Amino acid sequence: MTTFVVIAVIALLIFCFAGGKPKDNQKNLRSSRSNRREPDKYARKPAIRMLNRDGNPREDEWYTKIAGVTFHNNRDEVGGFSGWVANDPSNKVDKNAMGIYNESGRLLGYIPADELDSYRRWCDGQPQPCVGIIYTDEDYLCGRVKILRPCNPKFLQDEFSKYLQWIHDNYGRSYLPKKLSMQFETE
Repeated sequence: MTTFVVIAVIALLIFCFAGGKPKDNQKNLRSSRSNRREPDKYARKPAIRMLNRDGNPREDEWYTKIAGVTFHNNRDEVGGFSGWVANDPSNKVDKNAMGIYNESGRLLGYIPADELDSYRRWCDGQPQPCVGIIYTDEDYLCGRVKILRPCNPKFLQDEFSKYLQWIHDNYGRSYLPKKLSMQFETE
């Protein structure tokens, strides 16, 4: 037993003094890999083109999952949000990507690639207001969004309210947005 203790102590000393501690540059590299997260992208709120017609929920709403939620968010962003969907030409993977932004202009994720063509036709490539939620499902971050064609201010208000009520009914009051903005510059 004493032989085992002596060998263990020698091994520990060798580990500590002969490279057991990472060098400063190795330590920084390791920590940067473990905390790897692309810096948050912020965008300016775009001008929205009001259609000035009655809204039809069957034609003027688009529901979808948010792609890339786990890459662009952490647990601090769990909850409801309002914002907009617009082109994200800075996306290095897909120049046609449509980003989903919260009211502060922070990128939350994207329209899924398999829906992108039909979504672009639906919105005519124009920025659209949205309301959505980021939530956890079996310890993974997920997101859903309701995108609206801006037919008129009352339509936007009614549809935002319905979705916020749905969030409240399904997730509880704590998931409601702390800040909610439905004000957009109009063209």
